Amino acid sequence: ELETPGKFKQTFVNRFGHIRAGWRMTVYLIVFGLILIPLIGLLPFLKGDLVLGEFSSLQLAFYESVIQVPMLILAAVIILRWIDKRPFGVLGFNFSKGWLREFAIG
Repeated sequence: ELETPGKFKQTFVNRFGHIRAGWRMTVYLIVFGLILIPLIGLLPFLKGDLVLGEFSSLQLAFYESVIQVPMLILAAVIILRWIDKRPFGVLGFNFSKGWLREFAIG
């Protein structure tokens, strides 16, 4: 017996019309990987030589904070805008009145 199109759609879309969380996470990881793969090729140049050897803790902190975190946020923005069709503010990053105080408290 073939599934009806409604049941097939329910596999991917929830009752609110958004892609289910598991599928969103899968797409997010794919997008993040596609963004990050070219940056991994830049690591030897960031280190200053062409050998991928040991990194100091300072170099790893730089890589994680300056490169990886913005790429995570960029992937989230892409997923929110084109997959979920929701504003970036749903992540909790909104610059409404009093945002700086809330940020400092948090």
